[in-house]
Amino acid sequence: MSVYKTTRDKKVITGYSSLVLGLTAIMVIFILMDDSIGRLLFFGFLFIVGMIYFVSGMVFISYEFKEVGLLAQAGFIRRVFPYESITAIEPMGSPFSGNERILGSSQGFTIKHTGPKGEVKISPERMEEFKRELVKHAPQLEERMEAEIR
Repeated sequence: MSVYKTTRDKKVITGYSSLVLGLTAIMVIFILMDDSIGRLLFFGFLFIVGMIYFVSGMVFISYEFKEVGLLAQAGFIRRVFPYESITAIEPMGSPFSGNERILGSSQGFTIKHTGPKGEVKISPERMEEFKRELVKHAPQLEERMEAEIR
């Protein structure tokens, strides 16, 4: 099936990088102030595991069309959105708002669905091609998109 990587832009990369640097600085300060080697090892281990999880979610983002639905993957997080549950594709507002975000750019769109969170923001490369492919798998979107054009 088709695999699409996420687009990237400087605004989001700068935001993520600032967050990683800030968390690292806090951890270094915490290490310098603490005197117990046991606590240092414990929190150091938690910090390293957390950073691996966080950074992998920033770097390895992809969207894939599977038989059962659209697979959105960010690092170790995998979500499948069944094609039948997808109700609409809308332009994305703020990339930092909403219930669920699996994106690496401030440019993208929101997929509305009938799942627990109701929507997911994504930013695939080749967005128009991605939309056409999504409509092939979820034909209920074609009628809605044509109605919005009129």
